[in-house]
Amino acid sequence: MNELLVASLAVGFSQIVKGVTGFGSALVAMPVLVTLFGPRDALAVMVGVDTVSGAVLLPGVRHRVHWPLVLGVFLPLLVGQYLGTTLLVSVPERPLAVGLGVLVAVFGSGLLYNPVPTGWGELDGPADSDPRVSIFGGVAGFLGGSLQAMVGAGGAPIVAWVRRHFTDHFGRAQLIAVFALGAVALWTQLTLRNGGLGDSGLRIAACLPSLFGGALLGQLLSGTLSREVFGRLVGALLIGAGAVLLLQ
Repeated sequence: MNELLVASLAVGFSQIVKGVTGFGSALVAMPVLVTLFGPRDALAVMVGVDTVSGAVLLPGVRHRVHWPLVLGVFLPLLVGQYLGTTLLVSVPERPLAVGLGVLVAVFGSGLLYNPVPTGWGELDGPADSDPRVSIFGGVAGFLGGSLQAMVGAGGAPIVAWVRRHFTDHFGRAQLIAVFALGAVALWTQLTLRNGGLGDSGLRIAACLPSLFGGALLGQLLSGTLSREVFGRLVGALLIGAGAVLLLQ
C-alpha cells in the first residue's frame, strides 16, 4: 500500500482519538509515521498535522479555555521543546524509535487498565484549586515539551496532570489549547532549524482530507461514545504499535 495512504489513514484515526479525548494523536499516529519515514521526518509530519488539527478543534472549545492556566503550562513547554530540539540533532534515530515505543506501550497499558479519563480531583476550573496545581502543570509542560521535541509524543505528563485535577470537559479544552499552541511553536522551531519543510509539506498535504474528517468526527463523537470501550480499543492499538517499534 502506498506510504502516503497509510500515513493518511493513521493520521485520520489519530484525529478521531484527539477529537474525542483532546489528546493522543501523536501516540496513535507516530509509530506508523516513524515506520514509514523515520523518527525525524515523522516528527515534522506529526507536528504539522497537529498544528492544522489544533486550528480545527480549538474554536469549538475556546469558551472553556482558561488562558492563564494554559499559558502556565505552555511557557515551560517552550523551554522543554528548545532543550529537546537541541538534543534531537545529536541523538541516533534508533534510540528515539525505542524511546517512542516504550512511551506508547506504557501509555497504551494505562488506557487498557483505566480507559475512562475522569479527573481524580474533579475541578471544573482553577479558581479554587491549590496553587501547587499550577506548579505541577508547569513541570508537566516542561517534561511534555522535551518529550514532544525528541520523540513526537509529549502529551503523557500533561494529560496525567489534567486527569489528576480537572473534569473531562474542562480538561479536554485545556489539552486542546495547550497542544495547539505547542504544535505551532515546535513546527516553527523545526522549520527554522531545517530551513524549510522539504518532503514534509507534501506528506502533510496528503493527510489533510483524513485529518479534517477525523478531527470533525471525533468532535461529534465527543461525549456520545462509550469512553471505556473506546479507551480500551485505543490502548490495545497503542500497545501493539509500541511493540512494533521495539521489535523493528
